[in-house]
Amino acid sequence: MASNDVVAQLLKVAAGEVAASGFSQITPTHLLIALSKLSEEQPPSGGEDHGAALRREFESMGIEPRRFRRRLRALLPKGKGGSRDSIVHRSETAKAVFTLGNALAAASAEADGPVHLLRAVFLLLADVTPSHEGRPAGLDIRPAGDEIPREL
Repeated sequence: MASNDVVAQLLKVAAGEVAASGFSQITPTHLLIALSKLSEEQPPSGGEDHGAALRREFESMGIEPRRFRRRLRALLPKGKGGSRDSIVHRSETAKAVFTLGNALAAASAEADGPVHLLRAVFLLLADVTPSHEGRPAGLDIRPAGDEIPREL
C-alpha cells in the first residue's frame, strides 16, 4: 500500500478519532474521517501529493471532505474518550479495507496510495448495508460486532 509515512499518518489520525469518540478500535468510519482530513494536507517538500489525489477522488464522488468528515463525526456516539497515546488496533473490517486497498492497487495501472483505501472503504461499506437481498450466501464480509453506523 502507499508509503509507510502516509499509512502511519492515516492510522494516527484515525486513532485520534477513536479516542475522541470512545470506540475501542479503528473502524472504516474512522478511516473515512482520517482520509477526508488527509485530503486537506499539503505534500511534504518533494513528496507525493496524496492529499490532492484524495481531494480529486472525493470530488469525483460529489463529496466535500470537510462537510463529510463533520457529518461522520456527528454520527459517531460520544464516548468517554480514550488516551491518544495508547495503542489502538484496527477492527476486522478496517483490516479488510487495507487488504482490499492492496488488491485494488495491484489491479490498477495507478500508483498505489490512500485513494485505493478510500475506494476500498466505500466498496466494503456498500457490501455491509442492511439490505442483503440477492447476495449469495457467504458474502457478508462485515465481522460480528464491528461498529459501523447504519446511516452510512
